[in-house]
Amino acid sequence: MAFDDIVREADLKCRASRFARVRQEVKASDEDLVRIYDRGKDNLLHVLDHLAVGGQWGPQARAEAIRAARVAALVDDAGTELAKTLVKHGAAPLPVKAQTILWVKKRRGTTA
Repeated sequence: MAFDDIVREADLKCRASRFARVRQEVKASDEDLVRIYDRGKDNLLHVLDHLAVGGQWGPQARAEAIRAARVAALVDDAGTELAKTLVKHGAAPLPVKAQTILWVKKRRGTTA
């Protein structure tokens, strides 16, 4: 992953539209606090293990697979395009990782 991809991904993850969509998905009210866990590091390690050093391809095919994975990683927040692209290029599917979504009701009379 190139440096500009990391900056671009961080920008996509910090957009208000993403937070609004997640709040809607978990049905959080305005008083609820929602924490979003990032899966990016694990995905990068998966790409490195299976595309960058794994596989039986030459350098050109490996570079193409990594490029396709990089583009797919930025398509959607859920990572479905990345998962499809990894499998398409012969990598193992991304492991399913359980994540708890927690939200806490804000106490009456408190701010922020």
